[in-house]
Amino acid sequence: MKHLFTLILTLLLFTACGESKRNSQLLERAETIMNDSCDVALSMLQDSINPKTLTTERGRAIYAVLLSQALDKNYIDLTSDSIIAPAVEYFANGDNPHYAMLTHYYHGKILLNQNKLSDAIISCTKAENFAKELNDDFYLGLIYGTIAKTYSLTHNHNEDIKYSQLSHSHFSKINKQPHKKYAYFSLAIAYNNNGNFNESETIYKELIDSATFNCDTIFLIEVLESYSHILWYNQKTSQAKQILKSLHCDYKHQLSAKSLAHLSEMYSNEGKQDSATYFLASAKNKAAILTDSIALTRAEYNISFDKKEYLNAIYSLQTQIKRLNTSTEKVWEQSVMTLQRDYFESQAKNANLEVNSKKNQIILIVIISVAILFIAIFMIYALRMRNKAQQERINRILNEHYQSQNLISNAENRISELEHLLANETNKSQSLINELAIQQDALQLYYQQAKLREEATDNIDSSDIVILFRQILAKNSNPTKEDWEQLDKYINQQFPGFKKILYNLTKLSEIEYQVCLLLKSKFSPTEITKLVNLSKSGLGNARKRLFVKAFKTDGTASDWDKFIISL
Repeated sequence: MKHLFTLILTLLLFTACGESKRNSQLLERAETIMNDSCDVALSMLQDSINPKTLTTERGRAIYAVLLSQALDKNYIDLTSDSIIAPAVEYFANGDNPHYAMLTHYYHGKILLNQNKLSDAIISCTKAENFAKELNDDFYLGLIYGTIAKTYSLTHNHNEDIKYSQLSHSHFSKINKQPHKKYAYFSLAIAYNNNGNFNESETIYKELIDSATFNCDTIFLIEVLESYSHILWYNQKTSQAKQILKSLHCDYKHQLSAKSLAHLSEMYSNEGKQDSATYFLASAKNKAAILTDSIALTRAEYNISFDKKEYLNAIYSLQTQIKRLNTSTEKVWEQSVMTLQRDYFESQAKNANLEVNSKKNQIILIVIISVAILFIAIFMIYALRMRNKAQQERINRILNEHYQSQNLISNAENRISELEHLLANETNKSQSLINELAIQQDALQLYYQQAKLREEATDNIDSSDIVILFRQILAKNSNPTKEDWEQLDKYINQQFPGFKKILYNLTKLSEIEYQVCLLLKSKFSPTEITKLVNLSKSGLGNARKRLFVKAFKTDGTASDWDKFIISL
């Protein structure tokens, strides 16, 4: 029963080790293919790895940051930090700059999705520091792009321009074309938002020419539609209309609600009410965000006014004013002043938490230290008493064992003395004769036992079970449980009490007892390592450890071998 339990425990351990190794390999593979095959990496992380089998904090942290990265690269925006939380906690100290950079960057994007703009910039700034330490231009480009987007939402357009330029610069440095062009696109929008219309228009024209030359239709459509909005706000109505009509008719592009509202207003200004009404209806079906609604109510006002439906025009104008007020409130809520206020509040809160945390840590360390000290004193005392009792027991066993080997020589000396007395004293008492007979019988018994042990040792090589083990060794395979049982039975038949003596000395594991059987069977250490699947150093340590366990004193592997041979 005991051996069965040990076997089951060993199998469970091997299974757990195998699962842990497999998870590590899958995480490495997912990280390797992340940039080239992000969809495969996401599938691998979600379908091939069970997070519950990750037994270490580091494994769970790496899984958390890689899954967050894969979701982001597959355009799945996270609005909760529950997935990345283990990584934020584990890599916060920055011991691993690479994973710390990834963790803070993707946590920053999640905070941005949650509209926590101050926290998003703080997290991205931490990621920036690690990226600079690693000289990682690619992630510096991504980080600066995210910071630029955050400043755009806070209507701090000077910072938006600054970080858009930095993002474009780093992507240009490593010639990452897709990221480079979108960073340049963001810079054009930032210039426009800041009122730098000439710079914005110059970049837009460069992007349009490049996309046209490279036949990048999808990007060209995206740039053209955004460019039409810039032209519209800058009173270049005819150019904006030409672009939107081309996108709608030539490219068959589904225009956004804002673009459709602009077209409706353009046609209304030209007196083409049917076309204006058509595009207005299309815009109503698509309007989703506040800027869409503002453009929509403006178009409704123009159409109603041109039709002389003044009540509807007034209603549309009132609705537009309300929406503009709402937009102004949102601008103020997300302004740089609010951002700075949130930042300083967050810094103060973190400082207080850090002070309290340090106090708690010091108190906890003191308590644990005192507890450890008392436990250590108690354990040292108990260990000394136990070692003293064990040493006395071992000394007694060793004395009994080694005294038995001296019995033969003592008996021979005594017989020699008795024979000498008998030769000189013909009338020796019967008691001396009887003692001589007893000593002769004892000597004969010891001779017989020694002879049997010698014969058993000589016959080991020719025994069926030892021959079987050597065949197994030659085939480079492993003995079965039945093979070990036969060897155990054979050795204890040939050397009675072998197993009992060992187990009286100390508790042996299954593999330790197998090593003892093989030593008694005259197998060399090299052969034993192959039969029990141990390294040479592992076998040497096991034999040395057995001697220390049995006799509670230092010894070598060779000392244990001599002891086993003497049994």
